[in-house]
Amino acid sequence: MMKETTACDDNRIMLRQMKLIPVQTAAGVRMINPEELLYAEIYRNETCFVFAEQRIDSTVLPAEAEPLLVPFGFFRCHRNYIVSLQKITFIGKEYITMENGDSIPLSMQRRDDFLAACTEFMRRN
Repeated sequence: MMKETTACDDNRIMLRQMKLIPVQTAAGVRMINPEELLYAEIYRNETCFVFAEQRIDSTVLPAEAEPLLVPFGFFRCHRNYIVSLQKITFIGKEYITMENGDSIPLSMQRRDDFLAACTEFMRRN
């Protein structure tokens, strides 16, 4: 018997199949792979996408960055950071450590929601 899928499931499947995200930079459009992205750092009115070996400065507005990344397993843990839940190696009381060793602040106001998102992410994957 086949499992019936919902529109939400279909959207998640489509987003996972579409592996690259177009990101506007000063030089043009870069295609980034969200599976390789560690986190996005928001500063001023721009977003920097941080990978293990490189950083890509973009003109993506902070309000655009979060909805772009959340379907790929990202969570906004602080007003200036959106992290990949699959690239976290340690969760402390006030910070998160990423695979590359970077420490990311964890907002106390977002901590409970962050831990719930991590639990749900681990349950699904």
